[in-house]
Amino acid sequence: MKSLSVYIVEKFFPTHCPKCNNPFRSYSDFSIYAGGFGESFIKSKINMAKQFPELFKIHEFDDGVFEIENKYDIDYIICNKCKNVTLRIGYATKQVLEQNEAERLINEEGFTCWTKGIAKGNMTQEYIHLSFLGAADLNKLHGLVISARDKTSKIKDATKRGDSFTKIINPTLLEIVKKLQNKQTSVSISNNLSIVFGKYWDLLDKDCRSFLITAEILRNELERHSETNNSIDFSPAVIAYSKALEKGLLIYIFEPFKNLHEAEFSIPTVKQPGLEKSVQILNDYLANRRELTLGDMAFCLKNVGCKMFNIDGNIFSKFLEKKVGDINNFNNIEKYPNRVIKYIQKFRNKSAHIARLSKEECTAARSYLLEEPVLLLVRLLEILIKC
Repeated sequence: MKSLSVYIVEKFFPTHCPKCNNPFRSYSDFSIYAGGFGESFIKSKINMAKQFPELFKIHEFDDGVFEIENKYDIDYIICNKCKNVTLRIGYATKQVLEQNEAERLINEEGFTCWTKGIAKGNMTQEYIHLSFLGAADLNKLHGLVISARDKTSKIKDATKRGDSFTKIINPTLLEIVKKLQNKQTSVSISNNLSIVFGKYWDLLDKDCRSFLITAEILRNELERHSETNNSIDFSPAVIAYSKALEKGLLIYIFEPFKNLHEAEFSIPTVKQPGLEKSVQILNDYLANRRELTLGDMAFCLKNVGCKMFNIDGNIFSKFLEKKVGDINNFNNIEKYPNRVIKYIQKFRNKSAHIARLSKEECTAARSYLLEEPVLLLVRLLEILIKC
C-alpha cells in the first residue's frame, strides 16, 4: 500500500498559553492532557471521557479495545513551558503534502501549529476538515446570506437591494472574522496589501484597511472550504471588499464635504428625477437624516459632482474639483464615477440576488479594486491623497 509523508496543520483556540503566553506552534510547545486519573495515559483518557461525557463518547469493542470519540473537537492540552492546563477548541484541520505549505498556512492564514505524519492509501492527498465550531460558523454565515437575500428580494431597485443586503450581513461577517483573524495573519496580509498600494497603504484610513484585511481573510477561508465543497458562496468576501470601497469614498470625499458644509443647498434649475434625487440624498446626509451607502455615493459623484458641474450654487461639485484637481479628467478620462457604479452593478449587487457568488466572481471583484487595469480603490488614493 502506498504511503507518503504528510503535514497536518491545525487551527484551534487559544493559539497561546493563557498563563505564560507561550505560542502553541508545534507539539514541542504543548501536549495532549488526560489528567492524573489512571495508571496510564490510555486509562486516564478513558476516565476523563467518563468524567466529561458532554465532550467525549466511549466506544468499547468486544476484544477489549476502547475508542474515544471527541464529539466537538474540544479537548485539554498542557503547556510544556509552564504546565498550565488549557481547554482547546478546534476549528479546522488541513492535510498538505509540503512543509513549506504547512508553514505558509501558519504564517499567512491563521493556522496554529503543524506536525508531520504518514498517510497511506486513499489518505495520501490534501484535505481540509472543519470542526463543529468551524462548520457552525460557515453554516451561520451561509444561513444569514440566504435570509438577507430573502428579506431584500422584494426591493426592485438593484442598488438599493445591494445596500440593504450589505447592511444585514455586515455585523455577523465581522464577528466571525474576529475568530479567524490573529496578529500574525493580519501582519502577513497587510504586508501583501502594502505591495499593492505602495506608499499609500500607510496613509489609508484604518477602517478601510481593516475591511480590506477582513475581505482577504474571508476570501482565503472560503477558498479553503471550497476545496471540498463546490457550493461555497463567496458573497461575504465581496461584501467586505465593497465595504472597503464604501469607507474610502466616505472618509476621503463625503465626510470632509459635510465638515465644511453643514447647511443644505439647493439647485433650482434641476428638473431630471435622477439628478434631483441625488441632490436630495446629499442634503439628507448633510442634515443627518440618512447615512450614505455605497450606491448613494456613486450616484452623487456621477450626478451632482460631474453631470451638474456647471450649475450655479453646486457647492459639492466645486468641493469635488478641489479634491480631484480636474473634474473632466476624473469623470471622462478616469471614468471614476462610472467605474464605481459598474463595480456595484457587476459585483456588489450581484451578491444580493443570485443563489451563489462563485470563487471566480469574487476574484474578479477583488481584481477590479486592487489590480490592473482598473485599480479602483488604489486609484482613489492616488487621486485624493496628496503625498
